[in-house]
Amino acid sequence: MNPVNLSGSAFQGNVNKAAMLCIGTGVVLAIAGMALNQSAIIPAYLVGAMYVVGISVTALFFSALQFLVRAGWSASLRRIPEMMGWFAQFAIVILLPILIFRNTFFHGIEDIPSKAPYTNTPFFIVRVIGYCLFWFWMHRYIVGNSIKQDDATDYAPTVKNYKRSAPFVLGYALTITFAAFDLMMALEPHWFSTIFGLYYFAGNFVSTLSVIALLVMSVMNSGELKGFINKEHMHDLGKLMFAFTIFWTYIHFSQYFLIWYSNLPEETFYYIDRTKDGWEIMGWSSLVLHFIVPFALLLRQDVKRNQTVLKAAAFILLFAHFIDLSWIIIPGYRHHGIHHFDVLALVAAGGMVLLFMGILLFFTAKRMNIVSGVANNDPYIGESVEYFS
Repeated sequence: MNPVNLSGSAFQGNVNKAAMLCIGTGVVLAIAGMALNQSAIIPAYLVGAMYVVGISVTALFFSALQFLVRAGWSASLRRIPEMMGWFAQFAIVILLPILIFRNTFFHGIEDIPSKAPYTNTPFFIVRVIGYCLFWFWMHRYIVGNSIKQDDATDYAPTVKNYKRSAPFVLGYALTITFAAFDLMMALEPHWFSTIFGLYYFAGNFVSTLSVIALLVMSVMNSGELKGFINKEHMHDLGKLMFAFTIFWTYIHFSQYFLIWYSNLPEETFYYIDRTKDGWEIMGWSSLVLHFIVPFALLLRQDVKRNQTVLKAAAFILLFAHFIDLSWIIIPGYRHHGIHHFDVLALVAAGGMVLLFMGILLFFTAKRMNIVSGVANNDPYIGESVEYFS
């Protein structure tokens, strides 16, 4: 098959418009929130960073996972998350302020002698740089070989990805877990949870699937990938969104239930602080928007083929992920003067999320000038084009 050029297409234009809208709105909200409440600057930045870095890196995981299981259905849409994942190479740029001002972001993290061998600043910096280098490497090899396959005369690049995808998926699991420990759980250095990394992954995966679904529906409507993507692909993305919404709820409940059941003071304070002073609003909102509403929307089989319903579910899940990360991060900044539920801190965090998401979409659109919109020479592209659930 010939390469599919999306440069100058209506789809690229739509993604660019969405990027500019997100960047413009994000800048206004971030400046307004931070100007009216300077205490919101640090938590807002961390929420935005963890939101967008998580999605961009998980887009790489999505691609690697398709190679690992040798999925045929996704071959014609896999290039979309691969273009999103290009942004993951620059995660270090977003995380650099956190490395430089580590003690400002994580107050008192080095004041616990028993944890000093792990929480000391030099080791922290080395770990975070290591995560970013791995994500850079993951993009270069997994996405790099996927793109090389477009012009290859045999299937050697894809065969390499079949072999490399397993260690890359394992590496993703480890890096995203420890990134969650180091960049979010560290806000509460006396608290711990063994499934916190899995909890962060679940939220990221649902959000990444939501962005992919929105982009897939946009390109379907613009007509550029007609013959490559159909309602069956949209339906399968909807099924994955539905499944991992339930998975996120299971992990969230498991973490809460075990802490509630054991009733140990060193564990329960985390939830106590987040279910008072107005923070319970966000906790209940997260449950409703992250589980109850999308579960009801996506339960029926036919609605997953309905763009209106699937778009609504995708936007709700993206907003729910923002609420969830804000509920995790913002209450951890009591030492910054945020003692109660703070609307301005939430506005500033929303601004940073939109700003970073706009940048991600902007670079996703730019990749359309360079790479084919479809993995046109993939060995499974024929199966994907003819795919029916």
